[in-house]
Amino acid sequence: MEKLFGIEMDVLAIALFSGMLVIILVTIFLAARNRVLIKLALRNIPRRKAQTLLIITGLMLSTTIIMAALAIGDSINSGIRLGALYSLGGTDVRLSSPVFSRFGDNYLDETVVDEVRSALQGDTRVDGILPLIREKMPVINETSGKTVSDAVIVGADLNSMNGFTDVLGTEENGPIKIDIRNLQEGETVINKPLSDKLDLRIDDLLTLVSATGRTQHKVVAIVDPVGLIGGTESSRSSALFPVKTVQRLFNRDAKYNIIEVSVTGDYVVEGVTYDEIKSEEVAKKLSLAFINNQAVNELFNLLKTPKVVKAIKSELTERENDSSNPIFSDKLADLLPELDKDLPSDELKMAIADSLTQAKILGLIEKLED
Repeated sequence: MEKLFGIEMDVLAIALFSGMLVIILVTIFLAARNRVLIKLALRNIPRRKAQTLLIITGLMLSTTIIMAALAIGDSINSGIRLGALYSLGGTDVRLSSPVFSRFGDNYLDETVVDEVRSALQGDTRVDGILPLIREKMPVINETSGKTVSDAVIVGADLNSMNGFTDVLGTEENGPIKIDIRNLQEGETVINKPLSDKLDLRIDDLLTLVSATGRTQHKVVAIVDPVGLIGGTESSRSSALFPVKTVQRLFNRDAKYNIIEVSVTGDYVVEGVTYDEIKSEEVAKKLSLAFINNQAVNELFNLLKTPKVVKAIKSELTERENDSSNPIFSDKLADLLPELDKDLPSDELKMAIADSLTQAKILGLIEKLED
């Protein structure tokens, strides 16, 4: 357990131990100066044995219940955290395009990948950048006639595996090590959930159904659902291919829909390192690298006008008084003090980059124009 009631366990333990030590010392001091009172207090213990035993038992039972509840909660949190880490594998930061929700195309070309690599070049916190395609599509085992309609198909650039799990293992017949960088065109690595659903074995053929037709791929390995081939929450069935295979299936030559970044960190589980602070710093650095500074300057000058500042303050006051609407972007409150500065700060740029804050700012400006 790392925190209790939002307080770090180390801080809480030191504070409670210090408080207990003060109480014990004060009790000993008072007992030494008032021996009559301590005798009056202690004589009730042998006189009321049943009551004393009941109090001790109640304290022990309540302590046990509280510790059991905390232990169970800690176990559940650790299980969820480890499950998420296993699913993410070496991925600490994931980049995707927000264009899909507006215009229906979320693919990124090679220039964006080059920009990410340029922004992170020489950054010792980063140990890998992996462009890939992750889509859902129907797959078939034509021998058994079984089908999975929403298998997760992953096409990874196998030449960019530094920092990621390039060796996958399975415990079915003992540990098996597979170097997925040797995966060839016409081959695939599938995970155990997909193998079980389609009744596929090594050397069987997996059929993909895409807009370009049906294509068959030889299964060269079956692995645990971890990392790149971990699937998603809604569909654990997944298969891994060379990225050019998937680009050809979707007519997306030299394009990707996800760029994953691996950050150096402490070893957590097999093949997975994690450092929350470094991940947040790298994510912030990438966000700043892709912000349009000209647009930020124009918006900054607009937001500094007295009418807009007054509207933002009124909005924040209204939110504080409105308990029926607890869900809102905290970035709007972070934005206000940054408007007093002469130039746009990094904190202001990050606040503006938040989609909820953007929507709220545009709404306030539209109200003022009306």
